[in-house]
Amino acid sequence: TAYEITYGDWSSDVCSSDLIATMLENRVSGIVFLSYLDQAAEIGRRIDGQVATMFIAATEPWSDSVAVDERRGGELVARHLLDLGHRHLAFVGPTHPDAADRERLEGFRRLVDDADATLRLITWDSPEGKVRLDGVSASWRSILSGPDRTTAIFASNDFTAIDTLDVADALDVRVPEDLSIVGLDRKSTRLNSSHRT
Repeated sequence: TAYEITYGDWSSDVCSSDLIATMLENRVSGIVFLSYLDQAAEIGRRIDGQVATMFIAATEPWSDSVAVDERRGGELVARHLLDLGHRHLAFVGPTHPDAADRERLEGFRRLVDDADATLRLITWDSPEGKVRLDGVSASWRSILSGPDRTTAIFASNDFTAIDTLDVADALDVRVPEDLSIVGLDRKSTRLNSSHRT
């Protein structure tokens, strides 16, 4: 049996629409998506169960998927930080979170709330974006200093975790002695040798 693989760029609505039409016209056996799609619901409606679909490293309700359990990942991070004795924790995420960010936060929040610890939500489009703490403009210095300072940060992805390490270095906050930072993602790292983990 011969197989043919067609690769497509799903980065624009026009490309997505054209690719779906072409694949359906050519009666493909299935479509594998390797990431989240901007117009996933519309693509799901276009496919409408006509062919088998599979998402890798992403999920959509209309398709099968093989993906990380982001909620469970958030729970595991919370358990680790709570077991280290942290009581003032924060989640750092982007201004416009994606599905994975929301699920990680949901799992993290559940365990932190169950432990009756403090959870602060930091919105930050690292590395240059404005910092917001629980919806209000803030500075990293105010977040990481004082008697109720944040002592543990769960970053929504590895890049944000690395940028948070840079912030801690700039403020002379020692990691991991004074601040624990955890990122959850499989992004390639851009750590330099001066960081200690």
